[in-house]
Amino acid sequence: MKGLFKSKLVLSLITVVLLTGAIVGSLAGNIFRTHAQAPIVSFTKAASSTVAPRGTKVEIPKPKGLKPPPPEGKIKDGGKKKDSGLGQASLTLLAWSVSLTTSSTTVGVNQNYTLTAMANQDVGPTPYYILIYWGSTMEARCGYGTACSVTLSNSTSGTSYTYQARIADYYGNSVQAWSNTVTVSVTGGWSISLSATMTTANVGQSFALTARTNMDVGPTPYYIQIYLGSTSWANCGYGTSCSTGYLYGPRAGVSYTFYARVSNYDGTGVQAVSNGVTISIVAPSSVRLSVPFLTQMGSAGDPNSGSNNCGPASVAMSINFFGNSVTVPGAAIAIRGSNTVNNGPTDFKSTATTNYLAEYSLHPVTISTYSDLQSELALQHPVIILVNNNQYRYLSPPPYSNNNSGWFTTTHIIVVTGYDGTNVYVNDPLRYTANYAIPVATFKSAASTTPSSSTTSWYAESVSH
Repeated sequence: MKGLFKSKLVLSLITVVLLTGAIVGSLAGNIFRTHAQAPIVSFTKAASSTVAPRGTKVEIPKPKGLKPPPPEGKIKDGGKKKDSGLGQASLTLLAWSVSLTTSSTTVGVNQNYTLTAMANQDVGPTPYYILIYWGSTMEARCGYGTACSVTLSNSTSGTSYTYQARIADYYGNSVQAWSNTVTVSVTGGWSISLSATMTTANVGQSFALTARTNMDVGPTPYYIQIYLGSTSWANCGYGTSCSTGYLYGPRAGVSYTFYARVSNYDGTGVQAVSNGVTISIVAPSSVRLSVPFLTQMGSAGDPNSGSNNCGPASVAMSINFFGNSVTVPGAAIAIRGSNTVNNGPTDFKSTATTNYLAEYSLHPVTISTYSDLQSELALQHPVIILVNNNQYRYLSPPPYSNNNSGWFTTTHIIVVTGYDGTNVYVNDPLRYTANYAIPVATFKSAASTTPSSSTTSWYAESVSH
C-alpha cells in the first residue's frame, strides 16, 4: 500500500493490540528479470493511531456503579450473603500474580515500545487494578481484564528505563503481587547494513540481498528498503531484516550497486543508509544448448539445393528448441508465403517471422555483440545470426561436403548453439550435422563482415520464451 503513512501506536482502552509481522526475503523492469515474474517484496505495517508522548498515563477505570466485594469474595450482612451488584452471591479469588513484558529491550531515540502486564485473573470484580510503574511514576492503570498495556518512546539516547507492574488498589497501595522488572535501553539511533549471497554472478544465476538493522522497524513509522537507483526492490515494515526475492542479471559485462535504508515507505525521512553492495554480471565460461538440427538441403524439393532456406531452417530449429516440431517447408511458407526451388532470401527479423514466433509464445531479442550472444545463450536462448561463411570456408574439417563457390556467401543464416574458451558452436543448415565448431576469432570475423554488420553491431537476435 504505497503511500501509507504509519504513525506510532496508542493503547486501545480495552483491548491489547499486538502487532506481529514476518519478513520474507524478486522482478520486472529493464535491468533485472525475476523468476516466475514475482512481484517486488513488500511488507506493509498495519494501520495505527498516534502514540501519546512518553509519560502520558493509560487509565482504564472500572465500570460506573460497580461495587466489588472485598478480596475474600464474601459480603456479610447479618450473617447472610447478599448480591454484590455483580449478579453473584460470592467470588472466590486465587492468589494474585502478574508478569511484565516489553516489545523490545533496546530501542532508538523516539522509537516506540509497548509494555504489557498480564494478571492471572480479572481485576474487574475486585477492588484492585493492574498498574505499570517506572520508579514512582505510574504509566498505566487498568481497572478490569487480565491485561494492561502502554506504548512509550524516549527522546534521550544512552539512557535506560526499568519498569515493574503490580496488582494494587487505585493508588498503588495494598499491593497484592509484584511482577518481574523490565529494562528498556535507548541507543543513539539507527544503523543498517547490506549483504548479498554473492558479488559476482553468471548471467541468469540467482542472487539475493539482505538488509539488517539494529532495531525493529515494526513499532516505528519506518521501513527497511533495498534499492537500486530510484527503484526499490524490497520494502519491509517489521523486524530487523529484509531480503529481496531472487534476482538475476540478463547481460554480461555490467554491474549494479545496491543500497539499503531506513526511511518512510516513499523513501523520505531517511534515518540511516547502508554500505553499497555491487553485483557484477559475467558470462559463464561455456554454454552448450541442445538445439534440434534441421538442414535446408532438399527442403524445397531439390535434394542438391538449399533453395535459400537457411533463414526458415534457422527459425524452425530455434522454435523446436522449445519443444515444438515445425518443419523447414512449413517455416518457409509461414515466413515467406511460398516455398519453391527458386526461393529468394529470407529476413529472419521480418514482421512475418516475429508473428510466426508468437504463434509458439516466443519472441525475438535483438543482440549486437559477442557479449550479448554469450548472455542470451546463458539464458538458454538460441541465437539466429547473419554470417559471412567465406570466413570459415577453409577450416578443417571443412564446413560443407560441396566446396564450390556457390555455397559461400556474405549473407548466410545459422543458429548459434554454444561457446567455450576456444570455439563457437553452430547449427549451419547447409550441413547435415549439428554443432559445427568455429574458432572464436573466426566466428567474430564471420559475424562482422556481412552487408548488415560491423565489428560493433551484428545482425542477430535470440529467440526467447
